[in-house]
Amino acid sequence: MRHPDSRTGWLTVSIEKTEGVHDLTPHDLRHTAVSLAIHAGVNPKLVQRIAGHHTFAQTMETYADLYDSDLDEYGEALDTEGDSNE
Repeated sequence: MRHPDSRTGWLTVSIEKTEGVHDLTPHDLRHTAVSLAIHAGVNPKLVQRIAGHHTFAQTMETYADLYDSDLDEYGEALDTEGDSNE
């Protein structure tokens, strides 16, 4: 894969046209895509593929603690499940 031209590449030109976004890298975009996929509950093997990691464990070690709200959502889901079994 060819590296983007840091002066005239699509990412550089796009960043220059935005307000408030500076020093964005392709790695930042990859990190965002993986983070959002995990938070959205995307299939773990697909998340691993998006991240380009050799194992899903590597992906989770890097990204698993991103969203504190996930723990709250998990607790609420357990409460709801418990209520439906009564």
